[in-house]
Amino acid sequence: MNKFIICLIVPAVAACAATKPVESKKTATATECQKVLALQPGTTTAGELLAWFGKPDMKADLKKQKNREVWLYIDKEKKVTKHSFTIDKAGKKLTAVTWFIKPGDPEEELEVSLSLFPAASFKQETPAWKNPHAAPEEEHYVDAAIGARIVFFTKHKKVASIEKSVR
Repeated sequence: MNKFIICLIVPAVAACAATKPVESKKTATATECQKVLALQPGTTTAGELLAWFGKPDMKADLKKQKNREVWLYIDKEKKVTKHSFTIDKAGKKLTAVTWFIKPGDPEEELEVSLSLFPAASFKQETPAWKNPHAAPEEEHYVDAAIGARIVFFTKHKKVASIEKSVR
């Protein structure tokens, strides 16, 4: 019996020791966000997404990209979008995944979100002004080489969304 317990504890301790801690009030753990962001745009198929996440709550066609559609998964309790998948209709492959941060998620803190991509070289970008009467209140942290984008609201100092797409 003791050998069985040791066999369970040792791998768990080793797994914890292998993770890189984030110096923050909150830390990223094996959250649903990380599981979603582990998907591989360009490789993951629509069939795999259906098997893993079930049928989407809503589907929408993209007008400017006629060969793509977006699958939306809704947090029914909070009535907000949890995550979305952009699918190439012809190839039936995932082209982008977006995780929408909710209040209280650990990824709401910029350093936690950045830590999800340890090999990334993010460049900070300010989106172009679309409304001449208001300055944008967001910054984008982009690493085009790995297809990652983090949208950060500067006024509230909170991450709004994390995206991973085909490079």
